Amino acid sequence: MFHPDVCTGINLIETGKRIDAVMRANGVSTRKLARAINVTEQSVSKWRNGRCLPDIENLFIFCRMFEVKMDDIVV
Repeated sequence: MFHPDVCTGINLIETGKRIDAVMRANGVSTRKLARAINVTEQSVSKWRNGRCLPDIENLFIFCRMFEVKMDDIVV
């Protein structure tokens, strides 16, 4: 069976949990983040649930918004 995590070397589930934790800690909803960085709510939901990763530009924006290091989000 194909596992995207193996190909990228990134743990999607754990990264999603970290994105979700940062958003919760800052009281930011899926809708609010989606509007702030101009993506769909579905995209943010997929990030939070570990179904996919934000592209590098959106990940950079996310980290700057919440003042976190990329290394603390992507594992």
